[in-house]
Amino acid sequence: MDSPGNQPKSGYIGPALFSVILHLGIAGLAFLGWSAHTPPTPVVPHMQAMVIDAETLKQMTKPQPKPAVKKEEPKREEEQKKQQDQEKQRQEELKRQEQAKQEAERKAAAEKKREQEAIALKKKQEEERKKKEEEKRQEDEKRKAEEKKQAEEKRKAEEERKKKEAERKKKEEEKRLAEQKQKELERQMKEAREKKRQEELKKAEELKMAQEAAEYERRLQEQLEAESSAQRQQRELTEVEKYKALIYSSLVQAWLQPPGEIKGLKAELQLQLLPTGELLSVKVVKSSGNSAFDQSAIGAANAVRKYSVPSDPSLFNREFRNVTIIFSPK
Repeated sequence: MDSPGNQPKSGYIGPALFSVILHLGIAGLAFLGWSAHTPPTPVVPHMQAMVIDAETLKQMTKPQPKPAVKKEEPKREEEQKKQQDQEKQRQEELKRQEQAKQEAERKAAAEKKREQEAIALKKKQEEERKKKEEEKRQEDEKRKAEEKKQAEEKRKAEEERKKKEAERKKKEEEKRLAEQKQKELERQMKEAREKKRQEELKKAEELKMAQEAAEYERRLQEQLEAESSAQRQQRELTEVEKYKALIYSSLVQAWLQPPGEIKGLKAELQLQLLPTGELLSVKVVKSSGNSAFDQSAIGAANAVRKYSVPSDPSLFNREFRNVTIIFSPK
């Protein structure tokens, strides 16, 4: 039994041997036919190799039965039939070889097509890979450009923010200085107003003091004048006579004359006065004899709200706390 490594080699030996035998047989038949008939058709010897499997080789290498020895004529017919069979078999073998060749060419073409398709696929995949790499490169460049753009925008935004912040601080400082200046100005104005008000108050106080001094001087002058006048009146009338005359005058002015004849009537009244000149009580200490007249005198005394009395307390207590008036109006 052949080993697996020797199987392909023995597979080629059988067909080669069969081909040699087949061509030798054909050559022999041709030689016999040429010698028995008219010039035979020259057969161009050739050798053609073909690939057959082990079963075909076994059939082909199977020993052929040896033809029985016949008589000359039957032998020729048998030989011709044999040649025809062999020719048929050869034609079939050629046809099969042709089909095998076509199958091999179809497989080769299919293999070539597959290889071309594989190459095309590989090329396409390579192109796609390059395309993806190019797209990725473009995406990376685009992303980097976008990142650079964003970084630039961020930088500009940061610069703008810092600029605005500086402007805001500058404005705040200017505002603070302006407010400080305004406060200082207001403080100075307030101090000026306060100083002016104090000066005005001082002037008003000085004016008031001057007015009061003038008023005091005027009152003092009036008092001096009054005292001078009283001293002058005192020279004419005594104080007692003066105030009694004033009290009597007040009674006369307040008196309401009763009906009837009153001529010659006199009523002696006693008035009890307060230091303020107000009447505390009144009574008739000596009647006029006419009750109506007496009552009119009492009514007149009550009608006076305030009597003139001396301001000297000792004189008042002595002469006017209880003063007697003879009422006899004319």
